[in-house]
Amino acid sequence: MRHSTKQLEHDDSSLSEWWDEFQQRKERGVTQEVRVFVRSVSPRPGLHMHRKGLMEGIKTATTNDWIDDYELTVLGDDICLCDACESTRSANKLVETVETLRKWRTGGMKACGFTDRTVINSITNESYKTVTPPDIAVAVFSDELVTGVFPCRAEGTVYSPDAFVSDLLTIHNKSSSENNPPSQIRS
Repeated sequence: MRHSTKQLEHDDSSLSEWWDEFQQRKERGVTQEVRVFVRSVSPRPGLHMHRKGLMEGIKTATTNDWIDDYELTVLGDDICLCDACESTRSANKLVETVETLRKWRTGGMKACGFTDRTVINSITNESYKTVTPPDIAVAVFSDELVTGVFPCRAEGTVYSPDAFVSDLLTIHNKSSSENNPPSQIRS
């Protein structure tokens, strides 16, 4: 499986179609927000500068009105899916959000990077299911509906949150400097 952080100009697949739809929604005046989901406020070693660069790109896109707003949410390392944990209001909302993200798909694109596991403790005779989110996930919300999740897989290639931010900046930098719509950039 290939991994990509930037394939916009060479891609003629589901991702290109997704970007066309993203642009069309923006042109129609649909509110588009980016929500960044992280496992921890403190990134793992080696991810601090990476996360900082990603957030700076998102802030640039917001400042230039390429997206309407952004938000950062901490998910935690593992999210328990048992009935007892889900019964609390905040945990229920968190599980609902994670389920929406990990089940997202459109056309040939599908969210990835969320890991299901079963925790078994032989001493206490307990077992329960959890889901572990990726270190960083980015979701695009259009009028409160999820219209994109990164990381995602399209035609055997995994597109990271960096691919989304990089392509977002590329599209708008080229279109503002060349005055061309993104569909012309990719052709």
